[in-house]
Formats: sequence, C-alpha cells, structure tokens
Amino acid sequence: MQFEKTKGIPPCLTVIPCLQILPEEVKLRLKPGNQKTRVAQTIEIPSESRVLDGKFPLELTQGKMGKLHIVKGVGTIYLIYNLDEPKVKAYEKLIDYALGKSDAFMLVTARQESYADLKNFKYSFLGREEFENEMHYQRYLKSCEKIQEEMLGRAQIFEKSTKPYLEKLQPYLIKVRNKPEEWPSTMCGDDSKEIHVDINTYKVCREVRSYLLEPAGLFHWLRPFFPEDLCFFKDGYCWLSSSAHESFAEIYIDNEDEVESLKTLGLKFKCEKKEIQMFYEDYSRECVVDKSEE
Repeated sequence: MQFEKTKGIPPCLTVIPCLQILPEEVKLRLKPGNQKTRVAQTIEIPSESRVLDGKFPLELTQGKMGKLHIVKGVGTIYLIYNLDEPKVKAYEKLIDYALGKSDAFMLVTARQESYADLKNFKYSFLGREEFENEMHYQRYLKSCEKIQEEMLGRAQIFEKSTKPYLEKLQPYLIKVRNKPEEWPSTMCGDDSKEIHVDINTYKVCREVRSYLLEPAGLFHWLRPFFPEDLCFFKDGYCWLSSSAHESFAEIYIDNEDEVESLKTLGLKFKCEKKEIQMFYEDYSRECVVDKSEE
C-alpha cells in the first residue's frame, strides 16, 4: 500500500487484499533493476472501502487473511501539562468530566507478596564472616529488620486497602495486561522484565464514579493504598494520563473550546498546541486476561 502524506484526514481509503505468488519460471527471467515484474494472482478477494470520518480504530476484513486494523497516529492537538493537584471539588468535577468523555479507564497495580509470606521470610543475605567486626554485622541485621518491617507494613496496607478496592472494581473489568513494556505514563524499556505489574482496563459507567472519588485527589493514587497511574480512554486512545508518585498528569484534546472548559473546572495547568502520538490500548474484546507473564 502507498499513502500520501497529508495535513488532514484523506476522504477515503480502499484496501485490496490479495495473495500473490511469483512462479519459479518468472523468477528465473528477472533481471536486476527490472521494474516490470510479472506476478501471478492466484486468489482474488473483493476490495473493501471505508470513509475516514475521524472515528478510530477502524477495521477492514480480509477474509481468511485476517483483518487490517487502522489506528489514528500522530495529530496536532492541545497538550495540557503541569497540571496542579486539583482541590477536592475540582477533582470531583474532573472525574465527572472524564466519565462523560471516556469509555474506559486504566489503573496499574504492582504485584504484592502476601503479609503471611513476608512474615516468614528472613530478609538477611549476608553472614557474620562478611563483616569486619560484630558491630558492623549487628548494624546490618538492624537495617534488614527495618526493611522487613517496612515491607510487612506495605503488604498489610495493600491487603486492607488495595485488594478490596480491586475486588469492588472487578465487575467492570474489561482487560488485564501483564506485560509491562509500557502504559500511558510509563516506558519500562530494558527494565520491563523486572517490573511485575498488572495493567487493568475498566469500562466507564455511572457505578464507578464513587470508587474513582475514594482517593482524595488525582495524585493520591499511590501504592499500597490504591492502584496507580489513573488514565482515561476514548475509542482506545488515552486522552488523560497521570503518575501520582511523580505529581505528573497530561491531557490531550483537539478542541480549543475544551481548554476553556477545563479552566472552569478549577484546574491550573499549562497548555500548548503540538504534534503528539497518542497512546493506544486495544480493549475492544471484553474479559481478555493475559497470563503469559505468570
């Protein structure tokens, strides 16, 4: 397929899928640089067209060959960034705004060892022979005890807070992704194999409103009290991403009027118009659970 670079969305797209096999006798007669290569088309499949009206993602069926999945790429949009922590009332307005604009939201949960397992685990890896004297060894043991206490405290909070919170959201779960290469606010890179998280996507409905308001604000989605990195999606594209532990959030919109609407919610932010490739997550199939990492 060949596409021309355009500033806007082209009026239409036609895809003609076909299986082409180059016979051996034709291959033998080809000369280097020959631009007129003959091919034998053995299977004909009807073409399929769709009007590109700006609604993505778009799928074109290709019979037994599968589907062509078309998503929106880079576009010029308004970037809202350096978003200050909204006050309680402003946060509530932001959640209502997001629920009216979205069809899904995402939360990220780090996998947590149970309190019982951690309690029976002795967090000490070095023996007395590794230290110059008894005093240094005792300091090491005390530091190990402190670390284990902190781990036990986090596990206890997780089991009393995050775990029951996730159970309340379970009826609205669309998809779980266990491969952590990236999500809207994070790129793991080479460290992805060392990061053990569940990336949960939930459907938006009026019943989830009260759950999304349980944290006191946008930057209160912090482990082990709650899942992290609240993000909102529309048609597969993330238009609001956040990272609470970095006090960081971004909003992507393509309408200047919405910038003014966000200001009326009581939000403080910077805004600029720039070309951005929005994060895409396929949650079109319900109840998809990827357990490949386990």
